[in-house]
Amino acid sequence: MGAGFTTSAGKFLINFSSEAVFGSLSLLYQLLERKNSPDGIPTANKRIRHNIICQSLFFGLFLCGFGLAFTIEAKLGLNSWDVFHDGFSQLINVKIGFAGVITGFILLLGWIPLKQKPFIGTIINILTIGNVIDLTMYFLPTPDLFWLRHLYLYFGTVVFAMGVGIYIGSGLGPGPRDGIMTGISKMGPSIRATRIAIDFTAFIIGVLLGGSYGYGTVIMVLTVGPIVQFSLERYDTVSYTHLRAHETLRYLVCRLLLEK
Repeated sequence: MGAGFTTSAGKFLINFSSEAVFGSLSLLYQLLERKNSPDGIPTANKRIRHNIICQSLFFGLFLCGFGLAFTIEAKLGLNSWDVFHDGFSQLINVKIGFAGVITGFILLLGWIPLKQKPFIGTIINILTIGNVIDLTMYFLPTPDLFWLRHLYLYFGTVVFAMGVGIYIGSGLGPGPRDGIMTGISKMGPSIRATRIAIDFTAFIIGVLLGGSYGYGTVIMVLTVGPIVQFSLERYDTVSYTHLRAHETLRYLVCRLLLEK
């Protein structure tokens, strides 16, 4: 691959990372400002607030892709959904990436009985995470040392799960898989229990379909749910367990800006 592409890709990754870090700092500033404001409403102007919402969305999605790249390069087992995608791809004879896209559209149909509605974040999720994974893996070396592979796995799992909580907490809509999680959690179960159950189900079906798995798969099934709940408790600016089906994106953003 040409040196020009490598340089451009490197600059893009650096710029994207910088924007993501700025987004996280802005989000932290807003949360602190809300806490210290006497009436509970931030004093920042609307433009800054809207920027914070968008930046927290992109930052969370960036963390998802960045973390997943580390878990893949660890070579200790695919995450539960990729186990499913691997088995599904063998069943319908397509590449694993395309199987993931098909799975996403199928899962959107599962939103209907859960009264979930796709927002802008749902579309951005589909377009962002895969590209961040590919770009990160382009620069990320595959470790040879066993302990370093484990470090990749644990680091990537934590980063991915924190990213899920941050981008869902932006209130701009979950991805196809996370939408199932938030929809079920509105019925009563905790985010932690729901995530573990969904990941475990995807894992079992994937194994039955012939998908590859390993030690890392089990680690992610058991740990992603609790970490996502931990992240949501701190970054969930709109509680997904209390959303109403009639809420539009505009109403959702307005409530995000005014409550607390």
